Amino acid sequence: MWLRCKEIKPNGEVLRTVGIFANPKGSEYLTQWACKKKLSTMDIDAKICYCFHVTRRKLVNFMRQRQPKVPSQLSECGGAGTGCGWCIPFLKQIHKQSDAELEVLTPEEYAQRRAEYIRAGKGKPPPGEEPIYEPTEV
Repeated sequence: MWLRCKEIKPNGEVLRTVGIFANPKGSEYLTQWACKKKLSTMDIDAKICYCFHVTRRKLVNFMRQRQPKVPSQLSECGGAGTGCGWCIPFLKQIHKQSDAELEVLTPEEYAQRRAEYIRAGKGKPPPGEEPIYEPTEV
C-alpha cells in the first residue's frame, strides 16, 4: 500500500511530499518511522556546496562520469569544496559511496551547521556568495 508522507511547516504549508510503500498490516509506529526516515534523507537536488551552488545530483553524476580517484578531485565539479570548506566532509562521503545516503540531515539542518562552522572561524565563503543561514521564528 502506498502512503503519502508530508513535511509540513509550522504555518501549515506543505514543504514537500514523498511516497512510501507500507505494509497494511504493519504497526502505525513503523509507518511513522518510515515516513520520517524518507523525509529526513538529503534530497538529490539539495545543495551540498553553498559557496558555488553545487547540488548532490551534480556531484553524483560527476562521480559516475569522471570516476575521480581521490575526494579532492570533486573540486573539479563546479568548484565544490574550494570556498569556505564546510562541504569537504560531505564530498568525502560522496566519494566513498557515490550513490549512498549522506549523513541524515534536512537541508535546514545542513545550512545551520554550515553557519555554525563559518561563525566558529573555520571557513570563509567567497564574497557575495550564499549568506549564512539565519533561522526565522514563525
